Amino acid sequence: MGDIYLNGSLLSGGVKLNGTAMQDVYFNGTLLWSNDFPLTISSNAQQLNLATYASSNGWNGSTPLVITIASGVHITSSSPSTAAISTGSCPGGLTILNSGNIHGDGGNGGNGYNGYGPGGNGGSGGHAILVTNSTSLSVTNNSGGVIAGGGGGGGAGSGRTFGGGMEHFGGGGGGGRCGNGHTTSGGTSYENSLDGSGGSYSSAGGPGSWGASGGTWGAAGGNGTADTWSGGTGGTAGSSVSGSYTLTANNGSMYG
Repeated sequence: MGDIYLNGSLLSGGVKLNGTAMQDVYFNGTLLWSNDFPLTISSNAQQLNLATYASSNGWNGSTPLVITIASGVHITSSSPSTAAISTGSCPGGLTILNSGNIHGDGGNGGNGYNGYGPGGNGGSGGHAILVTNSTSLSVTNNSGGVIAGGGGGGGAGSGRTFGGGMEHFGGGGGGGRCGNGHTTSGGTSYENSLDGSGGSYSSAGGPGSWGASGGTWGAAGGNGTADTWSGGTGGTAGSSVSGSYTLTANNGSMYG
């Protein structure tokens, strides 16, 4: 039974008891009507605004929104500056039921100095979920679900000066670990053999000499080694959820 009628009129604006809106209506244990708008995401996506996505699938923009992310789905970002998921404005509240994979992008490794000098800093990782527009968010992370901030990029190493005027360039930092189908860049060095390696879905990138490795999911990048000059600072990690939210249950994995 999908609809409830009163005197021949469809109760589309909600069901109230003594003036109070009812969330769900059951009869003999069977759900007859719900005030929620349920929606399942069953295919991969990037940089998804849930309010915008729901509106394009028939949501009225005000009722409570319940988003299920199916097992095996990957929601990712191609830039640390943009979260894999942003809530958008959900005035009635938003519930995310995750059985899939939500990953922020990783930060790039820091570059060695263009010559002899201090190591460059690693880039920051991006958030998996970003709460915006004061949306009230509840998250349930089911078994097998992953919600992970991107790893920070590793800092580059200092250039080095040895006795007798011998000098070495600092190595680049490794790229942070990121989402499926994406890579991050390792930092470059003035000496190509000392470039850091990029990060990927499977691992963070390693450093060139005196640089530092990128961070795994939800972890900052390492700091580059200081010597004659300072080493670069590792990039901060992205958060699994950035902003205020309620974690109803976590039976999967959350990083950051």
